[in-house]
Amino acid sequence: MLRGLRATYEATHKVTIRDEALVAAVKLSHRYIAGRQLPDKAVDLLDTAATRVRIEHDAKPEAIVAHEERLAALGRELELRKREHEEGAAIDGDAQAEVEGRHAGVQDALATLRGRWEAERAALAEVEAARERLRQGEAGEEARTAKRAADERFQAIGGEDRLIHAEVDADAVARVVETWTGIPAGKMRSDTLGALLSLQDRLGERVRGQASAVRVVAETLRIAAAGIHNPSTPLGVLLFVGPSGVGKTETATALADLLYGGERFMTAIAMSEFQEKHSVSRLIGSPPGYVGYGEGGVLTEAVRQRPYSVVLLDECEKADLEVMNLFYQVFDKGTLSDGEGRVVDFKNTVVILTSNLASKLVMQRASQPGCTAEAIAEAIRPALSRHFKPALLARMTIVPFLPLPPEVLREITELKLGALKRRLWDSHKIEARFASEMVDDLAQRCTESEAGARNVEAILRSSLMPTLSQKLLEAFAAGQAVREAVVGLGGEGWQIELR
Repeated sequence: MLRGLRATYEATHKVTIRDEALVAAVKLSHRYIAGRQLPDKAVDLLDTAATRVRIEHDAKPEAIVAHEERLAALGRELELRKREHEEGAAIDGDAQAEVEGRHAGVQDALATLRGRWEAERAALAEVEAARERLRQGEAGEEARTAKRAADERFQAIGGEDRLIHAEVDADAVARVVETWTGIPAGKMRSDTLGALLSLQDRLGERVRGQASAVRVVAETLRIAAAGIHNPSTPLGVLLFVGPSGVGKTETATALADLLYGGERFMTAIAMSEFQEKHSVSRLIGSPPGYVGYGEGGVLTEAVRQRPYSVVLLDECEKADLEVMNLFYQVFDKGTLSDGEGRVVDFKNTVVILTSNLASKLVMQRASQPGCTAEAIAEAIRPALSRHFKPALLARMTIVPFLPLPPEVLREITELKLGALKRRLWDSHKIEARFASEMVDDLAQRCTESEAGARNVEAILRSSLMPTLSQKLLEAFAAGQAVREAVVGLGGEGWQIELR
């Protein structure tokens, strides 16, 4: 259908539309734009992309406009500082130097962008001239060679991050979807097969100390990508089993980001809220005649809106078993009917269940030398079968999450402290330094706690942050210019020195 409309849109917008743009409009609108139907949303997407490309040919790029506005704002700030100084007001030398540096940086960046824009406009004129000669009937090899050369020059000047699109391609379509949904265009343009092949490595970078669990997850999704899994089931049904604070929820979050484009593509449901049989209506929606009919269920409505997503059923062992029976249909047929009778498709979802059942057994087995993840999964299966019905458990892939070793807990502690360090710098331009013994103490406290890595955040939030914030506010109230915060261990807790 879009191929039939192609000539009309090209004539209307006076741009060239490549076939890859038509394919991208259908695929991206189907995957990322919810609440509307094909072909309507694909047509609107293509129309908007063509309009934007036409505007790029005639108007100043948004990047240049944004830099000009930023430069003007910094110029006004410098002018105001200059006037206050002339009137005798005290000037903060460091702040003045910082503003001047930012002004110079934006000025240089703007000059670079303007140079790129002029070069791209000149190259685009060559491309359009060569294309017009071909349209006028110059079909010789010389005309085609000139067109290819003009295209190559344009691509070489603009690169991947070009300011002007010569034609409507898949990249132009992806950028429109990015504006509509907030999903980075780069993630939509990335090769899906390549992303799955590298999933194990990229997931391992996000989830520390769980190499065996990451491998099982990646293998499950590669089987689905190869098309050799049961096409009537979700892409994966994974049961994450292990103690708290070892990365189960973080793995689900990372999968949503790496596979689908962001954490918004994860539906997280706390199954501890479904301990009564009648609470199943909250998942699928109330039937006709009952309160809440027409509002949709928290599970079915989320998947209906985003059929490509991760579904996280957190602490599933706390839900009533009758509620869990609801998932037989999802795990077996990849569909579920909501309260209004609409069939919701789960075939493009990854369903992840987390549980703390058999955590002690996992920890005992993990402490035995040479015990593999597969052996641990088989060892905990009888304990899981005592809670879940065997028929339901058979539809899941058991993925044991092992206790984190001390060196991994130290890595995670350093990451959390690094995040705190960045927040201090972004908020107040304060450089934070954490003593090595403090990092060791935090990691040791996490090793001794059943909360695992989650305990790092709890300790920072309950003890370090209150003390640090008190010191900072006292310094700010006294008019002290703080440039550095050094945190270490003292006799009675944290020792914080502001400089």
